[in-house]
Amino acid sequence: MTQTINIDDIAKIIKEVAKEEILPRFRNLKESDIEQKTSPTDLVTIADKMSEKALKARLTDYLKGSLVVGEEETFIDPNVYERLKEPNYVWIIDPVDGTNSFKEGKETFGVIVSLVKNMETLAGFIYAPASDEMVVGELHSGAYKNGQRLHVKDADKISSLLAITGGKYENLRKEIGSAYWTRSAAIAYQHLAEGKANLGVFSTKPIKPWDHAAGVMLHREAGGYSSLINGEQYKPYPVEGVLFVAPNKDRWMELRQFI
Repeated sequence: MTQTINIDDIAKIIKEVAKEEILPRFRNLKESDIEQKTSPTDLVTIADKMSEKALKARLTDYLKGSLVVGEEETFIDPNVYERLKEPNYVWIIDPVDGTNSFKEGKETFGVIVSLVKNMETLAGFIYAPASDEMVVGELHSGAYKNGQRLHVKDADKISSLLAITGGKYENLRKEIGSAYWTRSAAIAYQHLAEGKANLGVFSTKPIKPWDHAAGVMLHREAGGYSSLINGEQYKPYPVEGVLFVAPNKDRWMELRQFI
């Protein structure tokens, strides 16, 4: 647990920024508000930009001397990643996770914020503005959704397990009950931490810290286990590979062979 911040204060900041910069633009975007980054499915909107700008200003003002690694700033200048190696506290920000859903007027988008230091996530916040659901937690202090402590869930048998993944993973799908994709890491980690789904398999190239730093920590605080498929523990820095999230280490070890 960090004495540096009050998680209620940060949750309030995130909600206020979403109310000011994201929700007024939800289902209200003009064509000029949307830009393509690396491909037709890799988009940024005015809401992404303004949300990141506001969060950066307010969070660094709250915690003096802290740095920011935001998705949109890092896209423009990849050297921003190097701030994660500094000894300062660093805020990692995904200002609108699930931009395609947001652009299409679908509610499966969120805001992800984490506070890290020395490559360790100390606090995480995942907010779904459309449903006003917030999952928060600090290291060694549990994960909570709207004030209620969360616990991951397993299943009695492999064939009853429910996974979240955007990949094919046909061998895994043959073994478990079913799989679905949320189109948003924010929503995925909310579902995993509260036990709506049992497994998560993520393989974006690279695995980006704004998608996973908060979620991995919150899932662990809810009792779960996660690791890169090669056995290395996840750290909040871009990394190649597959990140496998399970309700416990035994289940992770049991199913690793199918990924």
